[in-house]
Amino acid sequence: MDSTPSYAYKSPVKHKMTRRASFHDYTMPGIYMFTLQKHPDAPVLSHVFGNPAVRSGDDAPRVALSSLGRILDEELQKTASMRANALSFSKYVIMPDHVHILLELKQALTRPVTNLVSMIESATTSRCRKTKLIPQEASVFKGRGINDRIVFDRQQLETLERYIEDNPRRLLIKRKYPDLFRRNLSVQINDDMIDCVGNMFLLRKPMLAVHVRRKWNAAETEAYKEKCISAMRQGMVLISPFIHPVENQIRKQALAEGGSVIQIVDHGFEERFKPSGQSMDTCAEGRLLLVAEAGTPTKKEDMSYDKASRLNRLAERLASLTPDSSITLKGE
Repeated sequence: MDSTPSYAYKSPVKHKMTRRASFHDYTMPGIYMFTLQKHPDAPVLSHVFGNPAVRSGDDAPRVALSSLGRILDEELQKTASMRANALSFSKYVIMPDHVHILLELKQALTRPVTNLVSMIESATTSRCRKTKLIPQEASVFKGRGINDRIVFDRQQLETLERYIEDNPRRLLIKRKYPDLFRRNLSVQINDDMIDCVGNMFLLRKPMLAVHVRRKWNAAETEAYKEKCISAMRQGMVLISPFIHPVENQIRKQALAEGGSVIQIVDHGFEERFKPSGQSMDTCAEGRLLLVAEAGTPTKKEDMSYDKASRLNRLAERLASLTPDSSITLKGE
């Protein structure tokens, strides 16, 4: 897509899997990303092949559609052709168990665009029943509703386009290193209970809690930054919520130089959670562990001083672990 229409710029919305933005008129023009979940009992929509380390060529990650996936693809193409003046599918990817669709609605509809997506689901299910790919009483998709995101600026649009393009590679990475992407919930560490995604073995290595104080002057802050980077170069794992801008600089430099990081986050991990962007690759390399206080809501909220202090204290407690500290995994 060469340009982003002005109507695509809207306030960001955070969604649960079936939540609609109550203030938004889904009949009006805009850009949306819809995610459809396959029913657990339905056959896969596609197969993913390739080498996640290769970005182009014959061995690059790619999707091969199944019989169900081909029917869905035909319904998407049919819808785009019949309503070419009203909408277009900028990008979409049909994964084995879900589908991401980036849809541009060019003109107002008489019914919400979510109804149109539901019609595509229904048409796909109907055809799959007629061709006996699924039983007559079965469905291709889950009945939990459609997850949508409203695109509010160009940066988010470009991020979602890259995410859709990268989906096959991300799945291959997760398959190759399943232990590094498993959610470990309610992990007991001494008196703390945490949820984790990433390399749990980082908790057994020497750690340094990174915490920049606001009262420091520029020279003190720079000296502390050098201390942290030096510790990382000597093999220590840096642990922190990395809230302060300088803390974030330390995190980025540590990862860029091949160091390891434990990041305390202020949100929990959904069932299908995977790190985003470069963090996906860092996690696959075993250099990242994401930690949240057990039971933290998955929805991100604004950072407060009290929350930041609590997360920093958790980082300090984890950094003080000794080799004989008790770590009990309970799984999902």
